[in-house]
Amino acid sequence: RSRGGYGQAIVEMLANGQRIGGINAMMILNFKAAKSYQARLEQRAGQRTNNWMVAQANVAARYRGKGLGKKLYRELFKVLLQKSAGTPVLVGPEKSHLGAGTTDEALRVWKSLSREYPSAGNLLLLISS
Repeated sequence: RSRGGYGQAIVEMLANGQRIGGINAMMILNFKAAKSYQARLEQRAGQRTNNWMVAQANVAARYRGKGLGKKLYRELFKVLLQKSAGTPVLVGPEKSHLGAGTTDEALRVWKSLSREYPSAGNLLLLISS
């Protein structure tokens, strides 16, 4: 399920009524720690983008390693594209904005996602199809 007002997106995964994972993203103006990557992807998109930083993402320990983190991110990406109303989206982990705050485990998920989406550094470019 997803929720969140303007400038915020929250996606949660439930199993038998229990929360097993979730992602909280917030809209930002620029990726402070990844300006050159942002410029490269905006050039590829051909326009300015809506920029979203993932502030928090988690999957309950017993459900890790089963692909649920990537599934959560893909659901988040759908929500972000809906919120952007046709404008391309750049999404990245907290590290791309603040220079810290993203675990090595989470960065491995981002690296895996970068093979599925246009990317530069830890930033992913999402374009509505």
